[in-house]
Amino acid sequence: MNRIIVVLIVTLSIISIFGIEVFSQTYKSEIKVSSNIPFFVNGTLTRPGSYTFQTQLINITFQQNFDVYPASRTHLVAVKVNNTYYHSNVVVISSNNKTSGCYLVSPLYEKQYYVNISSQYPFPISSGWFNVSQSVGLPRNYFYQLNDTRYIPYDYCINGEKFQSIFVTSPLTAVVVYKEQFYVNTSSQYRGYINGTVKEICSGWYPSGTNITLARYLYQNEFTRFFTYGNLISTKVLNAPLFINDTQIEQFYITVKTPILAYISGKLENMISGWYNKSEEICVPNYVTLSNNTRLITMGNYSGIHYLGGGVFISDVQLEQDLLTFPIPLLLNYSGNITTQRYIWIFNGSSVKVMSQIVYLSNVTRDVVPKQILTFNNFSKLVFYTQNYLSLDVPVYGKINGLNSSIYSSWLNATDNVTVFRIYYINGENRLVISSDRYNFTMVSPVSINDYYIQEYLVQILGIYGSDTVYNFTAWEPNSSIISIPLLYLYKGETFELNTSTINNYNNITIHSPKKIVVEYLPEVSNATQVTGKRINTSSEDLILTIVFIGTVISIISALIASVLLAKKRIE
Repeated sequence: MNRIIVVLIVTLSIISIFGIEVFSQTYKSEIKVSSNIPFFVNGTLTRPGSYTFQTQLINITFQQNFDVYPASRTHLVAVKVNNTYYHSNVVVISSNNKTSGCYLVSPLYEKQYYVNISSQYPFPISSGWFNVSQSVGLPRNYFYQLNDTRYIPYDYCINGEKFQSIFVTSPLTAVVVYKEQFYVNTSSQYRGYINGTVKEICSGWYPSGTNITLARYLYQNEFTRFFTYGNLISTKVLNAPLFINDTQIEQFYITVKTPILAYISGKLENMISGWYNKSEEICVPNYVTLSNNTRLITMGNYSGIHYLGGGVFISDVQLEQDLLTFPIPLLLNYSGNITTQRYIWIFNGSSVKVMSQIVYLSNVTRDVVPKQILTFNNFSKLVFYTQNYLSLDVPVYGKINGLNSSIYSSWLNATDNVTVFRIYYINGENRLVISSDRYNFTMVSPVSINDYYIQEYLVQILGIYGSDTVYNFTAWEPNSSIISIPLLYLYKGETFELNTSTINNYNNITIHSPKKIVVEYLPEVSNATQVTGKRINTSSEDLILTIVFIGTVISIISALIASVLLAKKRIE
């Protein structure tokens, strides 16, 4: 009998090995639970401790909160099952007929205190439960803004003491302390005093109580100052949002050793030492014509066009020259140089001499050999320099070696640095917008530039009603562009109508030169339109917007036509 039982066991083992299921078997899992807080097993409250369960199905429920008081509690953070954390207080483990396993279950509880956060303004951190030893800092880059005033939290006040963060060790109340800031809106950037220190004053947020001062004259040094005029030439203690609309001009002191004739902003004047505005155009001409046969020549290093960018010392002098005209070109010797000329300007009492030799290596490269005295000791040291040809489609303006100059197709030294201006102001009302495929280069080799320019004029249209300027339009417009003046314009909530008797072709003005047009606007008599015997109310604002839109479209089309014609002309 025992032998039969052994055979049966062996047979069942072989069947089991080859996967032949003969008998059904119930699988149970081993669940080990360890908790220092009472918990529920299949709905039954279980004391704290460590337990082992052998079962197919088990429901373990941990309490979310324990030892709950008004300001403290023990809170379930997570449940750990075999080194995996679950954010649920219920663990259900089920074993099917195929598998079983061992599970280690334990809850993670944290002591918490209630922190009351009191804030005068909306605050991103609310009152609530926080873990013991948790640090609650101030939110970075947070502020509460109300129009042009904002409030920035910078401290927590706890029991009269200020802290940058809250370290939770007990229930507490934290009051958020704010800094008040006001927005200062500036129409431009100013140089002035902020709390007694010279700084840039620009649009931005400033703390309440900040002292802002704009002085009539603020001297940066003996050569630089800022001149300010407007309504805020004083000290302002900031206690509300502020708008600054004053005008400030940076000025530089120019020292002129000897008075000279120069063009200042396009006007020929006797230039003397004094304060001049930044970026003001100062042109010290190489020559000033006094008559057909007499001129002044400028001697020094400041001749040319300059846009003032700092204090300058001008030591240039202007000397008188007389023109000698000859019937034919002559080889002349003037001050040791020899040249062939038909006429020459000379200083009073001087004699004439000059010579030079040019060797062409190609049609775009040459060597210039000046007249020179050679001796036995230096005859092998021939002095010469290389020039390359600069070719442009049209002359433009820019700088050669840092000096303002007209730039045109010409021979330049191989070391010359050339800068082409993108915009050149002929005067305050006339400028050239230059387009070039190269703007800065050195003449180390021949250069050919594809360029052209567009002539633009300053156009100003003033619509006057009494002493008020109802309409003000100022812009640079391309040559041959067409602009229009609005027939109706809304000013301070009132609709004004153009007095067309003050101008012809108000909707078709072709620009060929700088223009300053002053027209008259009159209050619109009625906003009503009579159509087939019925009175229909019309919106003057909609009509104005429609007219402005049509005028803008016409201006854009005119500018495009002008650009096409200019491009066509340049190609021709």
